[in-house]
Amino acid sequence: MVYCGKPSKGCNECRRRKIKCDQTEPLCLQCTKGGRTCTGYRNQLDLMFRDETRKTAHKASTKAQKQRNSKIPIPSSSKNSTDSNSSASLISLRSSNTPEEISRSLSMNLNQQAICFFLHNYVIPSTPTSGRVGYMHSLQTASSEAVTACMASVGMATLANINYSADLRIAAREQYAHALSLTNAMLRDPIKAKQPEALDTVMLLGMFELSSCLLTSSRAPPFLAGVPRECQAALPKSEALLEDVTTLLVKLCNLRAEIEDRTLTSPDHIISQAFILEAEFIASEAELWEHYPYEILPVLGRETPPSPADEVYGTYYHSYTDYFVPNIYNALRGARILITEIIDEASPKLSPSSPLYSQIDNLPLLMEQSRTAALQAAIDICASVPYDLGSVEIKRKDGTNLGRNGRAVGGYVLLWPLCLAGDLPYAPTSLRDWAVNRFEYIGRALGIKQAIWMAALLRMGEYGVFQTLSGVHYEVWLPIGWKGKRFLATGNGGIDGSSSNGEWLHTSVVAGKGIVARFYNTAHLKSYYIGCSLGGRQGFQSAVKFPDDFDGIVAGAPGLDFNNLVSWRASFFPLTGSSGSPDFITAMAWKTFIHKAVLRQCDSIDGVVDGIIEDPSLCHFNAEELLCQAGQEKDCLTPTQVNIVQGIFSPLIGEDGRVIYPAMQPGSEELATTKLYAGKPFSYSDEWFKYVIYDPSWNASTFNIHDAAVADARNPGDIRTWPTYDDLAKYRTRHGKIIIHHGGQDNQITSFNTKRYYDYLLQSAAGAGSAGHLDSFLRFFRISGMFHCSGGPGAWVLGQGGGAPSEGIEFKRENNILAAIVDWVEKGVAPDTVEGVKFVDDNATSGVAFRRRHCRLVDF
Repeated sequence: MVYCGKPSKGCNECRRRKIKCDQTEPLCLQCTKGGRTCTGYRNQLDLMFRDETRKTAHKASTKAQKQRNSKIPIPSSSKNSTDSNSSASLISLRSSNTPEEISRSLSMNLNQQAICFFLHNYVIPSTPTSGRVGYMHSLQTASSEAVTACMASVGMATLANINYSADLRIAAREQYAHALSLTNAMLRDPIKAKQPEALDTVMLLGMFELSSCLLTSSRAPPFLAGVPRECQAALPKSEALLEDVTTLLVKLCNLRAEIEDRTLTSPDHIISQAFILEAEFIASEAELWEHYPYEILPVLGRETPPSPADEVYGTYYHSYTDYFVPNIYNALRGARILITEIIDEASPKLSPSSPLYSQIDNLPLLMEQSRTAALQAAIDICASVPYDLGSVEIKRKDGTNLGRNGRAVGGYVLLWPLCLAGDLPYAPTSLRDWAVNRFEYIGRALGIKQAIWMAALLRMGEYGVFQTLSGVHYEVWLPIGWKGKRFLATGNGGIDGSSSNGEWLHTSVVAGKGIVARFYNTAHLKSYYIGCSLGGRQGFQSAVKFPDDFDGIVAGAPGLDFNNLVSWRASFFPLTGSSGSPDFITAMAWKTFIHKAVLRQCDSIDGVVDGIIEDPSLCHFNAEELLCQAGQEKDCLTPTQVNIVQGIFSPLIGEDGRVIYPAMQPGSEELATTKLYAGKPFSYSDEWFKYVIYDPSWNASTFNIHDAAVADARNPGDIRTWPTYDDLAKYRTRHGKIIIHHGGQDNQITSFNTKRYYDYLLQSAAGAGSAGHLDSFLRFFRISGMFHCSGGPGAWVLGQGGGAPSEGIEFKRENNILAAIVDWVEKGVAPDTVEGVKFVDDNATSGVAFRRRHCRLVDF
């Protein structure tokens, strides 16, 4: 396996066109807007594994061929003797090769690799239990071409399982077809049909079918359900037990297949079948213990291998009599986990009146016991790891050493069960952390690169406690590489978390930093935050209440003075009226003749007519220009509609005559029609007054200035967020930095409010005797032509995220606002400008339409 870079999460169309995909579920909006068919997204787990077998084999064989041609003479021999000798030496693993022969033998074809893999994993000589196929004498001599073909097919099928390789699966099927043909010929021969090789090949073909069915979640053929009962009497009890395990695994395979293809859909039947199968696995494991017991050994101390720090999870580990035994136990343990998964997925669909509640005594308790057993199975899988990885050396009572197989083999066979154990949803964090540690060891020390990605994909979970009786489970997904050693947190949007006091963000940050430190074994150097809208407000809450959390904060379009922001938004519905009212102004009117009138009056103020209002505060739009004249019925407004437009572009005034919230800035009307001018209650304000300020009976159409006064007076959760210069003192004294940016054509939060707050900070700084010092830690950039957080006619892409692709934005302070805060914190270089980019059609692959430098607002 080789590292081929991080696979793209985008849809096929966006990857083909080499543009950034927004990954919207269920279909990509880029495709929807462009009228293209979106085929959905690839499974990221499937992309963990890339089959490089043929490519590697080709490179190795080419190199070996060159070496043979230039350095090593090829001895002459007959074809038959060559084939015979190579097969015999391969199977018996003799060490009689000369250095030249060893050099040539390193270049093995796929069949040879599969056979070697089979022998190394399924045939273990000179041990008390040689494995399921250890007694097949034909495997020791390779006297039959059919046996060799069968071994190759099983080896390829197993490798396909490990590598999730479609190519290997096809190759295994081809080899299986060849083996079937040879076996058929053997069975037709009256003499060969009586030889041991005939039975061996049939059993090997059965192993292939089982491997293939488990891989594809398809039903296993009935004849694979173990050796018939009447024939098991001829087998030793220990071997008959292994056949029982095989039968149970086939049943589990079939149950999963029936659920997968929706042959079995009833949750009652699924759960009952799962419990029946679980009982059979319990009985089988009890019988297995009688014939293959293992020792449970305590960890004595660091001086006694294996070390408890990394090689052992918990306080004990297992010691088995043979390498083959833990694999059988882990198959049973993994099956228990999968059965519990089936029960857990079906139980929420179970009807309260389900007959299962009467048929099974205390069904909820039984389900909980199943989860407990699954957790114990996960712990037992972990306890088997030291033995599988060669950390445990066991000697017989007579003093002779049993010997150990290679650690790499143990690493391969542990991939699946250890992944099941680490991914168990209710496994403790310590178990997941330990599983990640072992996967990293298997990947880095043993060279099994799939384990590295399993470590990365194992979920790092955490439990955050907020009050005595409540908390939140959450998880993070981390990449293997971490070059910058910087920690970045992002904020929410809408009104998520708005009723809290900001502690949830702090708790998440502390936990996130802890997870990162544990995962990478090193702490971050600097910590940053970036958020927009509500996320911008959250950044200020963090700076005030938890000043040690972040070194740098980027707050975009911050929802400051939150109570009055909600009231301002609520005021639009009573002003515009419903979409069915006679004076309602349609979206078409706003986007066409009203917007054209705004540009006609204000676009040229900055000296350039480009469809962008550089400074909306200089635009004093007069809607009376659009008043319908006598006989005019098109592209004009009624007197009532003129008043509506004037009201929208006027500040909200409180009961005491003071400004509650500034006016909407002209130029935002193109997109404001989707929410604030839509002729219906703005959902965030409607829900806030119904469920936080008043009760669900509140009617949005009755909003008035008194409601705004009530909301601001109640200030639930101290959510107002209007900090003074002194409120930011702790953050400022620890050299924290803040960059604010706000779009000049914001359609949800007027940028005039952020300017109002900036002026307020200047006044409070002057009152504190620090006039002129504000820009030493806080700077404000007005982004002309940007809608709410993203989009718009201006050069709005500046590395802040948003809807359009930003692959073309380098991580430099001149044109990336996140890089600007990083350089300000780490290098002391404060930004005076930040360059924005406008892509053609907001698509990075279509090229740059224009760039524009946005200047900071100077504090004088």
